[in-house]
Amino acid sequence: MRIELIHIRRFGGISNLEISLAGGVNIIYGANGSGKTTVMAFLRFMLYGFADKAERDRYMPVSGGEGVAGYITVTAPDQSGAEKKYRIERECLLSGIDKTQVIAAATGAVVSRDKTPGEQLLGIPQDIFVRSAYISQSDGIAFDGAKAGESIENLLFGADESVSTPTALKKLDQRRVELLHKNGAGGKISDLKSSLAAKESELSAAEAGAKAVLETESMIRDNEKRLETAKGKAETLRSGVEAIGQLKTLRYSEEVEKYGAFVRTKKNELHELRERGTYNGFLPNRRYLDRLKQLKSERDMLVSEKMSGIDVRTPAVDRQASERASELSARCAEAGGRQAVVSELSRRYDKAGILQRAAIIFGALTLAAIFMTVIFALTIQSMILPLLIADVALLAGMLICLFLWARARGDVSSYLAEWDAEDMNTLSLKLEEAEKETAAIRAVTETADENQRRFEDVMTRLNKKDDEINELLSMWGRADLDAAIDEIEELRAAIEQRESRLETYKAKYKQMLASGYADPAAIRAKLEAAGIDPQNADAARMSGELDFAVKAAQSLEDRKHQLEKDLAAAMATTADAAPIAEECGVLKSEIKELEEKHDALVLAYETLDRASSELRSRIAPSLAETAGKLINEATSGQVEDIGVSPELMMSWRRGDTTLSEAYMSSGMRDAAYICLRLALLRLTAPQSDPPIIVDEAFCRMDDERLAAMMRLLYGIASAGVQIVIFTPHMREIEALKTVDPTAEQIVLA
Repeated sequence: MRIELIHIRRFGGISNLEISLAGGVNIIYGANGSGKTTVMAFLRFMLYGFADKAERDRYMPVSGGEGVAGYITVTAPDQSGAEKKYRIERECLLSGIDKTQVIAAATGAVVSRDKTPGEQLLGIPQDIFVRSAYISQSDGIAFDGAKAGESIENLLFGADESVSTPTALKKLDQRRVELLHKNGAGGKISDLKSSLAAKESELSAAEAGAKAVLETESMIRDNEKRLETAKGKAETLRSGVEAIGQLKTLRYSEEVEKYGAFVRTKKNELHELRERGTYNGFLPNRRYLDRLKQLKSERDMLVSEKMSGIDVRTPAVDRQASERASELSARCAEAGGRQAVVSELSRRYDKAGILQRAAIIFGALTLAAIFMTVIFALTIQSMILPLLIADVALLAGMLICLFLWARARGDVSSYLAEWDAEDMNTLSLKLEEAEKETAAIRAVTETADENQRRFEDVMTRLNKKDDEINELLSMWGRADLDAAIDEIEELRAAIEQRESRLETYKAKYKQMLASGYADPAAIRAKLEAAGIDPQNADAARMSGELDFAVKAAQSLEDRKHQLEKDLAAAMATTADAAPIAEECGVLKSEIKELEEKHDALVLAYETLDRASSELRSRIAPSLAETAGKLINEATSGQVEDIGVSPELMMSWRRGDTTLSEAYMSSGMRDAAYICLRLALLRLTAPQSDPPIIVDEAFCRMDDERLAAMMRLLYGIASAGVQIVIFTPHMREIEALKTVDPTAEQIVLA
């Protein structure tokens, strides 16, 4: 698996940081406090989450916020071996709510919401990851070999590193001892067997007591049968004695029943009458009848109003005179009204008068001018021509005025002819009469319209009333209102008469029932059961037999009470055998089940102990061989061979002497444990190739050993394993560049 992109949104003191990684060796350089360890912890968080609450609280955002969040982009093989790109998104709130999802980059689909995506993509649990591929200075380069061995063992057994084999063996042995001690004298199985013996003793005593109880119960049942027979005989005789005294009641009750049959007959007659008057489930009542009468009264009033003269109030109108008056009024209205018409005629009269007076004035002036011309012609002949011109002009003016006056008179005559009048007075009177006649015609028309409206309103209300009447009549299947009213009145009178009589009959019948009535059938049954002939009954003999039967029943009753006391005493001292037997069965089943579990636990303990020893013996040589090759390369041949015990504790050879790790220098021990981690990674995850993440793991190595370690890591990276080195020292970068000049270098500010 390769990590291609790291995006920290919020984590510890880092926010909004994005780092792109290459496929080979990546060195992330930064001074102390720049966040290298935080980035490394973020990678473990993305793959496995927080280990506990303390770690979660330690990496909550320094700047505040709801929680830590971010994502990484990785490339990892799927089940078929093909490489696919995934995006792991994770957010953990301060409350502990952890939201994780793995998204396929090609499709954008969520392929997993598991809280430990590292187990799915790398194939190893967190415990193996932090003891192999995750080399953190804060966690220590060395590790507890015994715990690592347990984790490897559990991974190979069941992929659960949380339960170790020694813990499992201890729990199996504790569980076995809880069930049964080795000497057989203690444990849950031994306790249950003791309880079973005590319960079996109780069961024997309960079975003996139960036998005595059964015998007493049989005697009680036999006595109860005899007691029931005696009581039945006594009850029969008592009924006979009582029945003899009820003969009079029997006769009275028979009369009451006859009257009851009469009442039921009358009730049936009333029911039949109601059925005959019912239509579609509807029987007219008084309310229905009153409503019909009310509607009939309202309809008669409407008919009376319709016939009262609404349609004969319109006076006759002279249509021709109406048309002439209307036409004259319309013309007058178009001309501006009567006053405008008269004013127009007056204007034309005035115009003709003015022209007439002007013609007269011009005529007088013309005569005066002619006279002056004649005088001047006799005295001053030089003035003749101007005077003649003046005469002609005056004459022309007179003639023009006469012409215009004649024309104005024609206008007056044509205007009068237009209005069919002789003069102004005639025209004024004619227009006034036309207005009056028009007003009269309008009043007559409005009266006619009002009469028509009232008539239509009455007809509308009458039709509506008829519809309402028909709707009510249809409820009873009738169509004639008067006939229906008569029929309902007759029907209601008959029903009410019968109802009244029936109430009287029922009251009398109720009184008879309350005055000593008894069930005749019961009385006759008592007589028949006692074998009594009402005509020949012997009361004294029957009373003697009744006394004897009562005493016999009482004796049996006393015997019953004594047996019940004996039964109660026996049951009080006898336990129920069934629950005890059931408890014995349960105890036997439980003992059998626990014995089977005990045998299984013994077998599981022996098998697991043997398998654990065999597995550790197989793991240690393989791990020692791989680690030896790596340490030989990492120490430039200074350590040729390394040993790994079944508990994953290291030893090494110097010459012919085998020494423990305590005799290694600090730098050599760091190199040895790094090689042991890498060997452990190859053993537990040979297919997934998890990225190797190193944080300041080389600080105690000298330059020569550091260069050898870089060559080793470069060789591993060349085989396709991604390596991420966090360091605050430039010498790691310089040592790596001597073997891999193209190594990716990332600087944290």
